Amino acid sequence: MTTPLTTKQLLFLSFLIVLGAVNSCAYTPALPDMAHFFQRSLQKTQLLIVTSLLAHCLAPLIFAALANYFSRFKSVYIGLAICLLGDSFCLLAKPLHNFYFMILGIFLISFGGNMGMTMSLTLIKDQAIQFIEKPLKLTALSFAILPGLMITLCAALLNLSQWPIVFIALGLYHLLLLLSTIQFAHLFENIKPQIKLLSFKPLTQRKFLLPVMTAGCLSGMTYTFSALSPNIAMHMLGISSFAFGLWSNTPSLGMLAGSLLALNFSLKALSKIKLIFITCISFALACMTITFLLGTFSPVIFFFSIALIFFGIQLLFPFIATLSLSVKGNEAASSSAWMTSIHFLTASQFVNLANHLPFTAVTSFLLVNTLCAALAIFMIY
Repeated sequence: MTTPLTTKQLLFLSFLIVLGAVNSCAYTPALPDMAHFFQRSLQKTQLLIVTSLLAHCLAPLIFAALANYFSRFKSVYIGLAICLLGDSFCLLAKPLHNFYFMILGIFLISFGGNMGMTMSLTLIKDQAIQFIEKPLKLTALSFAILPGLMITLCAALLNLSQWPIVFIALGLYHLLLLLSTIQFAHLFENIKPQIKLLSFKPLTQRKFLLPVMTAGCLSGMTYTFSALSPNIAMHMLGISSFAFGLWSNTPSLGMLAGSLLALNFSLKALSKIKLIFITCISFALACMTITFLLGTFSPVIFFFSIALIFFGIQLLFPFIATLSLSVKGNEAASSSAWMTSIHFLTASQFVNLANHLPFTAVTSFLLVNTLCAALAIFMIY
């Protein structure tokens, strides 16, 4: 494809690319209720986040192959069908009182949801290289809006009903996206799949791997927030699930500000972007660490510091993704598959580490986020 994506195509991709993120965080306000229902510790329940990330590691390799063998949009339909199957398993987990059904359901929801990022990046990579940067910056705006809104909605629903209502809401969201896909599929009819095996070539390229692993470190910070923030907010800071849902919009505002600022920069300004990122991350982590040590840690400090971290991440992320997808000579589906898989594999290691550190949730969060930030800064330089 040698022409830029149209406005309608970008709008559709903005909803599709964020599907995996929505699936991975929408249920987090329900984690304490689920832990109580299944009589598991909150730490054990947080392993659902790790399960989700492992599904994100495996899914891109499958969906990239499907995209090449069948077509881009048949892969989208398959992914959404898997999401709906996962919703069903999560809903069955309550009447069967079976935590393993919940694990399987979360795995399927995340596996199917990853199709959104993999196929969106593939469709963007299908374009000529000079057209890649703009759609990545524009679709990044959806990460700043939809996950936060979904968390707030699910937290509000928890005040009206029990935790299965979250998966009913996710099921309706998946069904709506499936109907939208049927409506928008014709917009990409000019993109024809090529029957190719998944290429390992990107794994040999330093210019591809470094940005991808940097993206994994950045996502490690966001997913440790998803995994540990319910414990920090509801147990340590004593706020309700509804208040947690409202506070969760604060990081989303940071992401939105970062995405909007990214639109005003180009890849040529990467040095300036790196400096802003380092300043934001350093200040936020220092603020949380000092207030925690002084005993003045509060929801305001926690969520506004996270907003500043997310601002820096969202400012840098589109340019990091552009660097990896712009490497010449890589086939589209293979590039997006390895990018997504390695990115989530890296992020999952940080979440797993945070869940196994023998410290309080706040201490684990600060240590892991500091490690993520240090490695990201090292790799971007």
